[in-house]
This record gives sequence, structure tokens and C-alpha cells, in this order.
Amino acid sequence: MATLYQNQCANIKTMINKYSVLVLTDHKTHTSDDSIYNLLTCLNNSEWCKSLYVSSRGVDENKSFYSQPDEFQVKARVMDEHLNFLNGDSWFNNNNNNNELNENVDVIIIRVDHPVSDSFLISLKKAFPTSLFINEPEGIIKASGKEYLLQFPALIPYSRLLKSVREVIELSRERHIVIKPLKGYGGKGILRMNPSSFFIGNEEFPLSVAKETIQLAIKMDGGVFVTEYLPNVFEGDNRVLVVNGSVIGSVLRVPKSNSWVCNLSQGGKALPSKVSLEEIEIAKILSEKLNKIGITLFGFDTLVGNDGKRVLSEINVTNVGGFTQLKDNGDEDVFNKVSSLLLSYISENLA
Repeated sequence: MATLYQNQCANIKTMINKYSVLVLTDHKTHTSDDSIYNLLTCLNNSEWCKSLYVSSRGVDENKSFYSQPDEFQVKARVMDEHLNFLNGDSWFNNNNNNNELNENVDVIIIRVDHPVSDSFLISLKKAFPTSLFINEPEGIIKASGKEYLLQFPALIPYSRLLKSVREVIELSRERHIVIKPLKGYGGKGILRMNPSSFFIGNEEFPLSVAKETIQLAIKMDGGVFVTEYLPNVFEGDNRVLVVNGSVIGSVLRVPKSNSWVCNLSQGGKALPSKVSLEEIEIAKILSEKLNKIGITLFGFDTLVGNDGKRVLSEINVTNVGGFTQLKDNGDEDVFNKVSSLLLSYISENLA
């Protein structure tokens, strides 16, 4: 896997075609850490991109499309050198250039932050039936829920899908557990529980609060994902980034002081890291499985297990983060790598 990127790049010159691309995003949710602007610039400058359109869910005229895309036309702008994080709002809301997309695009890249509803993804596929998606809407629906991790029992800590408060409380008496919403993201709504303690995020509460809180979490998604709490979480979780089967690199996210939640959105800090042998194997197994459902760009997180080896804790297939942090930590070529690997995937599937 370590040489897959180089092997693919060696063949790119012999297979370049020109493709029209539509990128779906939401500038209202962006921060300076988002990878979308670097990615858009790189795609726009690549020799395989015939035309690059960018659409934002944050534009008022697009509200109907992003709720029911099979019934409404999307407003999009042609990418140019003026788009960046600082002027994103004025760029996307320039009505003189924000026009209805009137051509069938070859490729649609989904870079929309959560929440993204299943109904939107299903309708999106109906609206663009001949386009290649990165990632495929059906694949996103299948792989984005926490329960998808249960397909990889050998790679994850002890985990279960539970549908009642009684089951959760009984399990918490046997072992220290973490309780996650099935469709949660960004470290939001994470609970931790053992026979003597109950935490909502980083804040400790009496056990009397647990029953009502867990019931609410179960009601939201029909169940909760419960996994073993790993004391080594303070060593950080490692976000490994994969495109078309090739490992791009990794970023270690360590929790802030007195916290056990590693997500950057929850105060975690990004540090340089190396991909371990265990993670190379995890990437291979996940790529083989995810590729079958149209997922070619994804990230996965690992924690240090009780035996000192890294184990799988999360899979991210929607708006995958970590590329900017990888660039900031020294990989100046990361977005060119992503662009080249996407070309390989597109060429393989649109030949």
C-alpha cells in the first residue's frame, strides 16, 4: 500500500481525459482549517479538470436543492482564483455569477458537513443518475453510521449496538464503556459510564442523570453504539487518510488537558504522526470493503488498545477532515496527491 500512490501516478500520463466536476459544499460551516479551498484550487489547476463548478448549501437560493435535489436545480459558480476562506461568503453569494447548472457533470464530489440526511443523498443520486460520485450516496448512508464498525470485529475494541437503557446500564456494571449516538459526529453527544461515574463529554454527572440521557440518545437513532473505554485514549487518536486505496498520511489528535475527547472540534490538538503497521493493515481491509460500495475517499481513526497496538475506533466517509493538518505538519504535496489519486479513480470508473 505504501507505494500504491507512486504506481498510480506513473500511469496517469497515459490515461488523462478531461472531466467536468461539481463540488457540493457549505461555506457557512467552514473554518480556516477546512481543506476545501486548497482542494478546489488544486482540482481547478489539474490538467484533467475540464470545468469545475462549486455549489454551497449556505446560499439562500440553494435551500430547496439541498433539501430535495431531484425537484430543484442547483445554483453553482465556476471556480476561479478569487475564492478563499476570507471572501467565501461574498464569492458564493455573487448573484451575477451564481447560475443554474445546465450541463450533465461527469463527477460530483460531496464535501458537505454534517448533518447530511439520507433523504438528501438518495434524492441527489436520482438528480444526477449518470454522474460518478465521490463518495457514492448509497455508500455514505451504509458506512456513516457507527454500527458499520461492527462489520470489523477483529479491528475494533469490544463493541455492541444496544437498544434499551437497561442493556446499557447492565453493560456499564461489567466494564467501563463509551456510549455514542449512531449518527453522531465531531465528538458530539459522547457519553462515558462505569459503575461509579457518568460523563457527558468531559463533564461528570451523578448516575441518576444517566438513565434519562441514555434514553434520549436511544430515542434519537433507535439505539446507541457502545464500545469499551480505552484508558490509553490520552495518547490520542490517529486520523489516517485514504484515497483510492492509497494511504495519504496521518494526523495525531490529542485531547486537551483534563479531557478524554480527541476531536479537534472539541479542543483536541493536531500533531504530526506516522502510520503504524496495524493501520496499514486496517486501511487495506477497509479499502477493499468500502470500495465495493463506492467509497474511495475516507478517513479512519485509531486508538491505542489495551495491548499497546492501534485499534479502529471511527470511520469517516462524508466530509473527511485532516488534509489541511497534514499539510500544516509538513506534507506540502498532499493536495496534489489527492488530485492525482482521484483522477485514477475517475478514469477507472468512467472509461
